[in-house]
Amino acid sequence: MQGLPGLSAEKASAMFRRELSLDQKAMARIFLLFVFGLGQTVALACSCVTSGSACGALQGTQVVFVGRVIEDSGEGFGKGPAKMAVEEILHGLPKEVREITVETGAGTSCYMRLQKDERYVIYATASGSSGRVSRNFCSFSFLVAGNEALLAALREEQAQGKPRLVGKVQLRTSQFDAGGNGVGGLRVTATGDGTKLDAITRSNGEFELRDVPVGKYHLSVSSVDYIEDQDRFPREDPTVRSGLCEYQNLFVWPDGRIAGSLSDANGKALSGVTVQAFARDRRGELGTSPVKAAVSADDGSYVIRGLPAGDFVVGVNGEKYDDKAPWPPMFYPRTANRDSAQWLHLDQGQRQAAIDLQLASPRKIAVLHIETVFEDGSPAFGAGANVENLEGIQRFFVLGLDKRTGENDQKSVHDVNVYMGETYRVRGFLHEVKSESDTVAVGQPIRMNVRSWKGLSAPVEITAPELRVRVVLAEEPAARSR
Repeated sequence: MQGLPGLSAEKASAMFRRELSLDQKAMARIFLLFVFGLGQTVALACSCVTSGSACGALQGTQVVFVGRVIEDSGEGFGKGPAKMAVEEILHGLPKEVREITVETGAGTSCYMRLQKDERYVIYATASGSSGRVSRNFCSFSFLVAGNEALLAALREEQAQGKPRLVGKVQLRTSQFDAGGNGVGGLRVTATGDGTKLDAITRSNGEFELRDVPVGKYHLSVSSVDYIEDQDRFPREDPTVRSGLCEYQNLFVWPDGRIAGSLSDANGKALSGVTVQAFARDRRGELGTSPVKAAVSADDGSYVIRGLPAGDFVVGVNGEKYDDKAPWPPMFYPRTANRDSAQWLHLDQGQRQAAIDLQLASPRKIAVLHIETVFEDGSPAFGAGANVENLEGIQRFFVLGLDKRTGENDQKSVHDVNVYMGETYRVRGFLHEVKSESDTVAVGQPIRMNVRSWKGLSAPVEITAPELRVRVVLAEEPAARSR
């Protein structure tokens, strides 16, 4: 993801963290749990929650310059700083500076590789020593190649010229891919209060609007071959101000389509039912969550649009780890088993029709009251639980943390919607993770003390609208510090 202005690796991480709506303290706790679950030692974690763009951050950043790398900072997590030849100073450096050392965050999750012979725009903070700067972890440093319009806009802003609105339209090929190759030849429309401006993307996906009247604009992409994604970065509509530039990344999907109809066992059309398309994951297996979805119309028809080239499975309520709808899971052509579903292949922009599904009757919802206790009978506040079918596949999940803050929710009973006539097991768990130190030195591993409790219920057949199950948690053998 390096080289996308406003969407480098640390920016994508920031987008993810911001969407969780957690404060920094809560985010740290969840990160530690995540690390524990991986069973790995992390060299150093870095927290970066930010918004904005390279344009908006220009004036507020101490040092901004264009340089060519003459000493590589290293692959992976890096081997150290990079050395750069300074080609152009936007601001913050003495005019006579010709070479400079840039701290890259090597050894941290916020590391950005600066590759030899490539040119970058660096956003940095001056270091205490001469000839050295530190790339801001939450900065908008970017590769010049492919982002020439952005660099031109920064130059115009630095010269206090006329305002510009620039950006890039990028191709998405999976639900977790925040940006890919730029897409050329697309029309981008900026709509403001009484103003409508158009631009056509260059071959690398960049677009620019010059001498833009001040005001707030909403950007949209129009094309017969692509579908605009709802995600964008920054998420907020840009507001153009006098003498400044604004930037926004937009994303599109190839408009591959799968269409068909839904009916019940009697052939009656089913409307308002969500139909999902699942793609292959990175291992080539069926993904656990849908990449795209559509809702059936009054006549039972559906069209799933915006699918990239690839192989897909179509189903209803088909997520592997979440039983979201009263309709029992069903996959094309007619199976409740994800692994026996038929793969459908699409070339880019291809369309498949007559992918019809017949669904069983919807299930009736019941409530399972899950109580988690320790072996002495005391309540296990903050414990989580997985509700699984008898094959051990998770159908429902309770984390045991407050969704807003990530703090222990102080509950020992959780209510989970399940379905009448089905049988489940409840797997309870509680992890207590404590860092050995309140502060972590740069380059040093995070070390934690972990205590864990787990428990499993007997099979529970849902025979009434409300049932209660108790899970007794037993402490696991002490985990070593990580």
